[in-house]
Amino acid sequence: MRSFRLKLTLLAAGTSGALIVLFALGAWVLFTRHGRERLDQELRALGQHAVEIGRRHGWEELERVSVGFGDELHEVSFAVASEGALRHRSPRWPPALEGQPLPRPGPRGEAFALLAGPARQAWRVGAFRDGPLTVYVAVDLERFHAHAAGLHGVFLLALVVALCAAGAGAWWLSGRALRPLESLTEAAEGITVDQLDRRIESVSSDAEFARLISVFNAMLERLERSYGQALRFSADVSHELKTPLAVMQGEVEAALAEVEEGSPAQRALAAQLEELQRLKGMVARLLLLSRADAGTLRPRREPFDLAACVEEACEDLAALEPELRLERALDPAQVEGDPSLL
Repeated sequence: MRSFRLKLTLLAAGTSGALIVLFALGAWVLFTRHGRERLDQELRALGQHAVEIGRRHGWEELERVSVGFGDELHEVSFAVASEGALRHRSPRWPPALEGQPLPRPGPRGEAFALLAGPARQAWRVGAFRDGPLTVYVAVDLERFHAHAAGLHGVFLLALVVALCAAGAGAWWLSGRALRPLESLTEAAEGITVDQLDRRIESVSSDAEFARLISVFNAMLERLERSYGQALRFSADVSHELKTPLAVMQGEVEAALAEVEEGSPAQRALAAQLEELQRLKGMVARLLLLSRADAGTLRPRREPFDLAACVEEACEDLAALEPELRLERALDPAQVEGDPSLL
């Protein structure tokens, strides 16, 4: 049987996990977009700086001083193009970009593009117009991607921890939500057939559980009333039948003593007497069952031979059904109990 708590936990954990994953994906998209925008801002600042150096000191000076540009994440290189051809380039200008179509500045005088090279190399290239010239600033993304990969690993680890925490929290919350139901189950298990007058107290202030307890107590009340009526009926019937059966048995026995032995009347009266004894036995057993159901029966415990009881039952069955063939192999079986209740 499947656990409802497990189903509730999986549902809650799945819902919260889906929300966490969607949030994580959105956060990662925003992070990468912010990183690209920040990189473009740096390219724009470097491009403006390169244009200023080229105007003041000449483009040959840019080739010399550009070696000091960059940081621990970005390796920067410059190039200057005129009429679509590169005229000047810094010593670190990537050879893989030779021959590749570089971005052309748009109406705002700038443009950005992501260019790929062999062996999964990549560069972010910014193009900036300065009159008839176009200044290109290229940033090697290898160390940037390595740094992003490290952050990606930390991000995934945090995501796994968040999902595990969501699952544990869902399990705890489901257990706390089902605690009143567990208390109700324990209280219901303690109610036996002789304790139908007991009622379950409200274990929660929640309207749903309070209604469930009210309905269950109403069911117990109806069950107690019906069970009491059934007990009284069986007891009354057995008591009411005992007296007329005893009178009938006495009259048949008296009539049997007056008839001629071996006559048809004697056989008829003997058969009636036998049926009356069987009816008395049935009434006695009915009274016994009513006492047992009411909890007032106190069986005695004594050792007896169960094989002898079986043999006696077989003899009675053979007398009632002579055409039946009974085969039995009984060994003595000493047990302890009340033989009158068998």
